[in-house]
This record gives sequence, structure tokens and C-alpha cells, in this order.
Amino acid sequence: SAKAYAPLHPAIIPGGALAGRANFVVHQVVQPWHSQSTVMHEACFAVRKLAPGDFPAYLAAIFDKLMMEYTVEMTKDETRSQTAARLAQLAAETTSLKAAQVEELLAITGKGNDGCAVSQMVRWTTKYHRARGAHVTPTVFVNGIEAPQVSSKWSIEEYAALLDELEAAV
Repeated sequence: SAKAYAPLHPAIIPGGALAGRANFVVHQVVQPWHSQSTVMHEACFAVRKLAPGDFPAYLAAIFDKLMMEYTVEMTKDETRSQTAARLAQLAAETTSLKAAQVEELLAITGKGNDGCAVSQMVRWTTKYHRARGAHVTPTVFVNGIEAPQVSSKWSIEEYAALLDELEAAV
């Protein structure tokens, strides 16, 4: 969730308000009701595969541009390849990668429903999240157990209070 990531990311990096208190792991959850979601997640997987250390910057850039450039409304007249090319260009602008490197992994290859070079990553992550019951973002798990009280509108203070509660219970 872009809404959850925006306050959390600066809070969990060294020097942030929540730094060192918990491990936060970003799991990509494709939302098929958003027609552009799959290619956006494929682009993220491509960046993760090619330059894992650049993924946080790329994700932040996507979230920054999400509501202005990557909504269903904004991508409805584009082909998948056109959206993929824009996402590859964004990677070139925000990471150490060249657009062509990302485009190569996003290119549809093979026959039938083979997809692109990172399609299997989408399949695995989708299977994983379906098994866990994660269908919307954010779905937060603490020590493997869903924390349904967490909302995308939570403040850093609310996250800190949850961590305080969990630490007190140990």
C-alpha cells in the first residue's frame, strides 16, 4: 500500500522513529481488479532481480507517481508494452539500471500464457498470498499472524504503539 509505505519507509531506516524495533518486509500483492497491477508488479520484480539494493528507491518512485500516472484511468488507453516501457524508463531514472535491462525482463516471450521473464515470480507470490488470505494492501502479519487492526491510514505513532504492545507481551 502506497499509503502505508510513505510514512513507514522513512521511519524504519536507520535514524527513523521505528529503526531497529522490528523487521519490515515488503511483499508484493498483485491486485487483479486494477488492470495495470500485474505489469507494475512485474516491473518491481525485474528491478528486484537485477538490482535488489535499488528496489526501495524504485518502489518509492512508483508510489510517488501512482495516483498521477499509473491508475486504471491513466493507463486504460495504453498497451501492456507501453506501460512496461514507461515503468522501465522510471527504473532508469531512479535506479542504477538502464531501461533496456528492465524492458528485456518485461518483454512477453514464449507461447500461449508463458508471459515474461518475471511472470513466474508473480505466480509464486500470488499463490503464497492466496494461501495466507492476503487479498488487499496493506495486510500486515506480525510473527506470521495477521494483524487486522493495522490500516493504511495508520500514523507512525500507531505503529509504535503496536510495537510497544507486542514488546510488553514478550
